[in-house]
Amino acid sequence: MAEAAGSSDNGNGGEGRGRRAPGKDPALRRAGLETSRERAKHPSAASQHASGAMNRILRGILLVLVAGFAAVAALLAWALQDTPWQEIMDGSLQPASAQQSASSHTSLEVFPQHLVDAVLAVEDRRFYDHFGLDPRGIARALVSNIRAGAIVEGGSTITQQLVKIAYLQHERTFKRKIQEAVVAVWLEYKLGKNEILARYLNHIYLGAGATGMPAAARIYFRKDVSDLNLAESAMLAGLIRAPSLLNPIDNPEGARRRAELVLDLMVADDKITRAEAERAKRQYAGLNPAKPARRAFASSATRSSGDHTRSTGEMPYAFDTKSAAIRSSRSGRTLAVVSA
Repeated sequence: MAEAAGSSDNGNGGEGRGRRAPGKDPALRRAGLETSRERAKHPSAASQHASGAMNRILRGILLVLVAGFAAVAALLAWALQDTPWQEIMDGSLQPASAQQSASSHTSLEVFPQHLVDAVLAVEDRRFYDHFGLDPRGIARALVSNIRAGAIVEGGSTITQQLVKIAYLQHERTFKRKIQEAVVAVWLEYKLGKNEILARYLNHIYLGAGATGMPAAARIYFRKDVSDLNLAESAMLAGLIRAPSLLNPIDNPEGARRRAELVLDLMVADDKITRAEAERAKRQYAGLNPAKPARRAFASSATRSSGDHTRSTGEMPYAFDTKSAAIRSSRSGRTLAVVSA
């Protein structure tokens, strides 16, 4: 009996030891893996539909990008086909704004630093930070113009202005705007900041027939550009925006107010101190810009690159060959007679 019981116990014990937990059975694990593999090989209809939709969306986006790239390339090819790249690069292209300009190109080192600082402060304070176009400046100008309900601020960089005044025709077209933007970026890469700034200072129109800072220094102050003081530099920099309206000969008060604004901007940019700005402002009381000779005025008035022409595309003056007189295109009034 005891032996039988022991045998029975041993049998039960052996049976207990022989059983395995269902989760650990290798056969079951293999079956689960095979099921997962079968599911991976044969995805459900819902997952197949989602994958197909995603592929169609990606193909659509790719087609749109390719079409957009082709359209932009075609637009650029159309707008830039007649751009004189090499002439612009080597400086052999006759500037479209040439009036009474300097007889030779003046290098940047000749311009006094306070003149350079004045121009940058009022025209393009981020000149050395952008790539030819200034998205921040454009956005700022857009907001200012919307708030004012009129065009009160421009977003063009000095590089864009150089392209506009020196190398492109003065026409307000979509094609010219594309050329201006692309050539500006290209010039930044090809010429560098200092050469662009030097060309700008040599070509910008400043009223009274003066194209370029060297010519303006001679016409208004009868001195070399290197001899300009701070007050004179600020006044010339202030003329860039509207040289005819702010001409210190015809509108000394307007020129003074604009120059004082330039000085305040230079203080804000830490280019000069407040005391230096106030001293320069006091000099305007004794500043007496010289009236240009009649011959110089006549020569400049017969050309089409003044600020009036840049903004309207029309010549403000016409030359009567019979009477040797310069007449206003609007009123017909005689403005000057050219002496022999």
